[in-house]
Amino acid sequence: MGTARPNRSEGLTLRGWLALLAAVWAFEGASAAKSAGDSLRVDGRAVRVDALVAVDTLAGRERAVRRVELPQVAVRGAVGGVVGGEGWAAAWGAGVPAPRWSVGVELPGEWAVAFGMVGTLVPWVDPAVVPDSCIGFLGATRDRALRAVVQNRYPLGIETDTVETAATGRWEMELRAGVARVVPVGERGLLRAGVELGRTLTPTVVQEFREPAPDATRAEAFPHRELAAGRWLPRLEVGLGRARDPRAGCRAPRHSRPAAWAVLGFEAGTDGVPHRWTATVGWTLGSECRR
Repeated sequence: MGTARPNRSEGLTLRGWLALLAAVWAFEGASAAKSAGDSLRVDGRAVRVDALVAVDTLAGRERAVRRVELPQVAVRGAVGGVVGGEGWAAAWGAGVPAPRWSVGVELPGEWAVAFGMVGTLVPWVDPAVVPDSCIGFLGATRDRALRAVVQNRYPLGIETDTVETAATGRWEMELRAGVARVVPVGERGLLRAGVELGRTLTPTVVQEFREPAPDATRAEAFPHRELAAGRWLPRLEVGLGRARDPRAGCRAPRHSRPAAWAVLGFEAGTDGVPHRWTATVGWTLGSECRR
């Protein structure tokens, strides 16, 4: 009785096809993995592509160098004198102004905004040196200081004499803010008109040195009082300026260039303090100056 044999030719043929399909699949998978970063697939085949990618960063560089435009700030200073106040002429002599200085910062432009500090050296006499028998004063002159006239009564009569009471100086300090309209005039000229408001940082002393009067009391001859700090001082000003020559390399608008100034001011009296006239010369430095 015979035994049935398997068909070897059919079995080998099936295994061969399976092995061939596995090899092709492995080859294609390896090719795809190798060329994934720089290949394209066309009709199922991996096509290698050599490409160079350029990124335009010009816009980013422009953004990086773009500057933030900040307001221009100028340094402002002035020196001058003040005329006013009861008894000032008697204390230091007629026509002798009280020295004044100011320093601050300014935002230049057609409307200039300024902030700063002001100091004024006003005449002052120590009340302790004025005798109780004072009936008045002889004002200061070019050759002589302020003198107090004293009167003493005795059984045999009245004696009158003078005592030197030279006036010294006392600094009054204040903070000040203001705004001014600046208008070009002529080729390089500037006209300035503005308002300011100050606030005192030190006490204000008001002293009067009245002329001698018979039988006057010390209080009548030498009225004086002290006002606490914190007073408000309104001020008006008008001035002429000369801007830096544009041919010197400064191409900014005229009202924003460095300039020299001559300013006349009027300070309104408050709390019983007399008004004052001021005259100063000053400058603005560090203003915008485009080349």
